[in-house]
Amino acid sequence: MGRFTRSKVPPEVADFHERVASAFADAERSPFYSAVLLEDISLDGAATTPVPHKLGRKVRGFVVVKKDTSSDISWDLADTADLTKYLPLFTDAMDTVASLVVF
Repeated sequence: MGRFTRSKVPPEVADFHERVASAFADAERSPFYSAVLLEDISLDGAATTPVPHKLGRKVRGFVVVKKDTSSDISWDLADTADLTKYLPLFTDAMDTVASLVVF
């Protein structure tokens, strides 16, 4: 069998490769990299609603992208839900339906 020879990569190609790898590494560090869209979540204004987020890790935050009432939706920090599975949300209006991006 013959020997394998290692080809030399021109410096411009190696530099391009490093820049692309760096750009993807920056994107992967973003909290939105593994974000999940949760659509049409029903929230009861009378109590905190534990919303399963399916991130597989502790939730960092959320953004409301749609809601059917002019209400405030907030993270209930006093709730003791397991943040690796649930996001405890509270709304000031009765029976709100919302869509969220959870990250």
